[in-house]
Amino acid sequence: MVNALFVNSSKANCSIYESGLMIYNILKQSKLVNFDYLELTREDCINKIPIPKYDLYVLNYHHWSLPLDHELVTKLPGTKISIVLEVDEKVLLPYTPDIFDIYMMIDPSTNYIKPFYSFPRPLEVIPYLRPLYRSNIPIIGSFGLLTPGKNFEELVLNANNIGRSIVRINLPPVTYMGDIGIQIRLVEYANMLKRLAKRHVQVIVTHDYMTKPELVRWCSQNTINVFPYYRNQPGLAAVTDQAISSGRGLVVTSCNTFRHIHKYISSYPQYSYMELAVNTLDGVKKMQQDWHPDRFLNKFDIMLKDIM
Repeated sequence: MVNALFVNSSKANCSIYESGLMIYNILKQSKLVNFDYLELTREDCINKIPIPKYDLYVLNYHHWSLPLDHELVTKLPGTKISIVLEVDEKVLLPYTPDIFDIYMMIDPSTNYIKPFYSFPRPLEVIPYLRPLYRSNIPIIGSFGLLTPGKNFEELVLNANNIGRSIVRINLPPVTYMGDIGIQIRLVEYANMLKRLAKRHVQVIVTHDYMTKPELVRWCSQNTINVFPYYRNQPGLAAVTDQAISSGRGLVVTSCNTFRHIHKYISSYPQYSYMELAVNTLDGVKKMQQDWHPDRFLNKFDIMLKDIM
């Protein structure tokens, strides 16, 4: 049995932290590894990693939320694995330094070779979701942190053309944007979305920071989940994970942040929201199969036998 330490950033309303926790909760089920778990604040990153105890370190390194001291990492005695969440098609490691032995690339769109190992985004499996509900009034849903390039107003504008419909958008507060004015901004943005809606469209905006199971169940209450992003930055979209787990129709744009999804489903505006509500269901089911936590764990165990 390999003794290992999983190091994550400190708890926050942050996709880096949530992704790290999601990965740890799967890896700790490995029968090959005995994991301990540690969360570090940004201030603790310089000297708080236990050095003498472990054969293996899995580090959710991130240049902002977990900027581990490079010299400290190189001095760790065991095998050092970095989780790489922010990947790019042109630059292999846009933010991760070349100080680790192995890199777990959370990017199922590309096949990497040692020391880079390709992993899917592991999806949550939530039991007892209600069956797909069909109604004459479509429910169009989306959620995410209010950062640049999200374009949530596109949901309302599309709903205006669909007819009678409900738009549900959840915009939780974000930890790393600072507290000053963020609540005011969220309220102002919500009011703007409601002003865009025609009389036949009901817009519901909430500001709840939900757990992953809660998000999956929230997505399952929608006819379709929509992510109208047009941003250009390294990394794959994390928000679609829970939407895929919910089994509902999925709308994404041709934006590169969804490149891991494009091989499974068509994108907007190639098809309309209501067309995608139906013709993406088979692709969503295939992603659920390909990115199941059991497959993620199996890939980890195969990698471990290769490197240890």
